[in-house]
Parts: sequence; structure tokens; C-alpha cells
Amino acid sequence: PDGGKISNFLLEKSRVVSQGPNERNFHIFYQVCAGCSQAEKEYLGVSDPSYFYYLNQHGCYQVDGVDDVQEYADMRNAMNVIGMSGDDQNNVLRIVGGIMHLGNISFAENGNYAQVADPNFLEFPAFLLGIDMGQLQTKLLSRIMESKWGGKTETTDITLNVEQSSFTRDALVKARYSLLFDWLVNAVNKAIKKDHDELAIGVLDIYGFEIFE
Repeated sequence: PDGGKISNFLLEKSRVVSQGPNERNFHIFYQVCAGCSQAEKEYLGVSDPSYFYYLNQHGCYQVDGVDDVQEYADMRNAMNVIGMSGDDQNNVLRIVGGIMHLGNISFAENGNYAQVADPNFLEFPAFLLGIDMGQLQTKLLSRIMESKWGGKTETTDITLNVEQSSFTRDALVKARYSLLFDWLVNAVNKAIKKDHDELAIGVLDIYGFEIFE
């Protein structure tokens, strides 16, 4: 084949925030932890996967037959092959790192409401994702509800409890990962697109994380 088009269908976004027993998160997170240069690790604030809540839930960090260092190198090479700029590659890594750091933000009860247990954990994800730290905290701890009465719209700030804030954090992470995945699929499609249609073969590739016994 000398061309093609990829369509994304049913991305398993829930895996980013929660995995089953003896399962890893998506491979990219472990590849970044293992394969980045020392300078990249310092810039992204990444270290051993066991440090990150989204990666350490079941203590499964390695897969037999998978070399995360080599896989990372292959991924960076593939990015170069499809013509992805250095800035775009850097932004991809920033988002991946930001997602890992968002998972380490936890919440504590303050009366009937939530507060960030340790505000220091807001700093790195805010930096990597290019957002204001205070704004990130506000969005994790509250939401705006709109109500319409007689043609008028009223907005109310609602403060969240611990469970709601945790759900908001996870929803943010899943949305960010999904957008990144769609962007990458689009980047690959641009690289392999042909100017005219010829004979085509459709292939369905189902995500292969499930373990069948």
C-alpha cells in the first residue's frame, strides 16, 4: 500500500485514569518515562512510573517482550518520518506529561467542599499545559451552572466536593487525551493521503488490551 486513511473509533479513554488488575495504562506514558533523555525528563518532570497515580494503581509497569526505550525511539522516528515539526513533537510530550501530573492532584475535605490537598501539585501540569495555576485550581474545585428564566440567563458558581472534583480532574484528562489522539491521527492522515482514490482495503483494528481467558 502507498496511501491510506485512519479513522478513530471508540478510543478507550477510561484507561487513561483507571486500569484493570495486571494491566498498564496506554504505552506512551511508560515510553516517555523510560525513553526520554535526561534533559527531557527534567523539563517534563517525569521519573519512574510508580510516582504517577495514573500509572501505579496496580503496580504493572512492564510488559514481556516490550522495550519501552526502543518503542519511544521508534515513536520519535515515526514523528520525523511523517514530517512533524520539533515544536509539535515537544507539545505532544508536554500534553502527555501534563496528563500524568494532573493525576497526582488529590483533594481533601474542607467542610462540605473540596480543596486541593497539596497545591504544589498544580504547578507542573499548569506549566506543561500552558494554563494559569489558579485557573486550573478553580476549574477543578467548582463549576458554573446556567439557568434560564423568562428569557434571562443566570449563572451560579457551584463548589464541588471531593468526589466531584476527582471526577472533574479525570474528565479533563480523558478529554485532553482524546483531543491529542485525534490530532495525531489527523497528522498521520495528512502524511499518507493520496491525491486521488484507487482500490482500497478496509481493516478493522480493535484495541487489544483485553485479556481473554
